[in-house]
Amino acid sequence: MKLKFTIILTLLCCIKGLSYAQPKCSFAHYAPDDGLSGKTVMSITQDKKGFMWFGTWNGLSKFDGYRFKTYKSTPSDPESLINNRVDLIIEDSYQYIWVLSYDGQVHRFDPRSEKFNNIPINAHERSNRGKGITHIQHAGEGKMWLLSDTEGCFRIETDPETHNLTSHWYSTKNKKLPSDIVNKIYTDPQKNSWIMTKQGMISVDSVGNSYPVRYPSSVHQPIIYDALYSGGHMWFSSSSGQIFRQSDNGISELIQLPTEDIICSIKQLKNKQLLFLTERDGFFIYDITTRQISHVKQDTFPLQARHQQMISAFIDSHNEIWLLLSETGVLHHNLKNGTTDYFWLKGDVINPYSYPPTPFISEDCKGRLWIRPSGGAFSYYDRQENKLKYFYNAPEDPARKFSNILHTAFSDRQGNLWLCTHSKG
Repeated sequence: MKLKFTIILTLLCCIKGLSYAQPKCSFAHYAPDDGLSGKTVMSITQDKKGFMWFGTWNGLSKFDGYRFKTYKSTPSDPESLINNRVDLIIEDSYQYIWVLSYDGQVHRFDPRSEKFNNIPINAHERSNRGKGITHIQHAGEGKMWLLSDTEGCFRIETDPETHNLTSHWYSTKNKKLPSDIVNKIYTDPQKNSWIMTKQGMISVDSVGNSYPVRYPSSVHQPIIYDALYSGGHMWFSSSSGQIFRQSDNGISELIQLPTEDIICSIKQLKNKQLLFLTERDGFFIYDITTRQISHVKQDTFPLQARHQQMISAFIDSHNEIWLLLSETGVLHHNLKNGTTDYFWLKGDVINPYSYPPTPFISEDCKGRLWIRPSGGAFSYYDRQENKLKYFYNAPEDPARKFSNILHTAFSDRQGNLWLCTHSKG
């Protein structure tokens, strides 16, 4: 369905063409009775039919191209939202919208019946339903993972015929996990899920069977920080510069990088190369075919970034590397010429006690990069000039249109950019 988008107070930006010059945008305003007026939006997604969904501080909102409809808590309905502040929304394989609220409660919303479904999280084993759920991940084929803060994780399955839900709990209490602190879950193309904890890792196949992961005999239960499937192998990153490679027959191999730092992230590059990102020792480029390793050391970075911790990596469609930093700014590394640039744009002053905005990098369907660097303003990347530029919102500019501090940004399949600003709406 192609939506005829109208916008008002929140920002729908229609972006046309492939130019990297200042994007052309149109802005309008929501009428007082429109769905997102004055609301803080924490999560945005577009479903398979093209409808837009917003997780707000005042319920779950849907935009059909003409109007908003918001679904909130109903005290008389035991299956409605318990908390109206929605922090995360994800669509599953059966077009249900999964909702994670601020207090760690999880619901499944059915857009057809417009009702919320309770999630069966083994109530007899947990004293408070939904307590402590911190993240939702889609594992494909009607399966979802719910990660908790201290109680392991839950695998929720949707029956393909009845759409009824069943749950499976993975915890030290039932001896299915080596630790109840789950760092991350990665699902590979074969629908195997790899659960990374603070004291080792297990794999769970597509039907729910779990298996301990074998490591070389010289290694004892390493902490795994990230995983990636590439070149017919699973790759796992750990501390002390250790990388583990596991083929489909279950044989693990240790690759020792020339560093003692934590390898916090693995990303796929073109030309059968992998990026291994450390926290404080730069990054490594690994050639899968030749096994050659090249190291871009942190002491070669621009001065503003040398003391900072690396948070995450993003690879754009030009095979260029972007690194978010712990304090301020973002790094851009061009693999072709080997240069590393530091970018930062001053943002608006905000109340330090307010909800902190999250840095992010995203690329829209036209190949444009939208970046909110750590401690900086929302901006776009001008590739021709190799610069970040303010998106209509330089501080103290009389022509500014909204706060340049964002909670979230989302580019839909039509090329529209949806933004939630720190000043709400």
